[in-house]
Amino acid sequence: NSIIEQNTKIYGELLFMIGGNLGTLTGEYKHYRSYLFNAILIAKKTNDIELLCRSIRKYCDYLKINNHLKFGEKICLSAIKKTDEHGLERYKLYLLCTIGDNYRIQKRYEESVNYFNQAKVLALKFNMKGWLGHVNLGFAFVYYTSGDLSKSLEYLLEAEKYYITTDHSWGKLQVVVLKSLFAIRNNSTDLENLLNHGIEISKYYSYKYEQITLEYLKNNRDEKTYFLMFL
Repeated sequence: NSIIEQNTKIYGELLFMIGGNLGTLTGEYKHYRSYLFNAILIAKKTNDIELLCRSIRKYCDYLKINNHLKFGEKICLSAIKKTDEHGLERYKLYLLCTIGDNYRIQKRYEESVNYFNQAKVLALKFNMKGWLGHVNLGFAFVYYTSGDLSKSLEYLLEAEKYYITTDHSWGKLQVVVLKSLFAIRNNSTDLENLLNHGIEISKYYSYKYEQITLEYLKNNRDEKTYFLMFL
């Protein structure tokens, strides 16, 4: 305990890495959520705004996947306000994508698009190609969920370009997931190959949530709500 007290910030970072990174990979969100909660407490105690914003972003993802959308919305917006107060535009970008997907799940599509547009401005400003992929992926899912498949495909192909350029494994897997959802909706003959390919990738990189989702799609041939856990 004394070592922890002397190195509180380091301990907070470790909690974030375990909860935010390992938790996301394993898909065991309920278990790892407590690590992020404690990271948030430490960030508040030490006034570490960067750690606070990073931890809240991941915590909001875990809340979202458990359908605690309103609470996730509340704390995500409060973190965005913190980034404005402290000039943390990169962290704001991450949070904007998180709240954008939260609103997509709530079917508040106009607000979702608005936040992804704000995120796009920052991703372009910092030339963050991976996050430009994420922004376009966010748009693709918004338009897919709202039923505009033509626009969704347009953004999906744009996202795929960024993911290929950056060799972003998580991003490329998300493209497979959405293409699989398209294939289910359109009763496409490509579905089986897409699903098998996606399951193979998710197992290779240990992306448990994506693996479970794709296996569900393979077994049920039925669409389900999909949550973007931006990595």
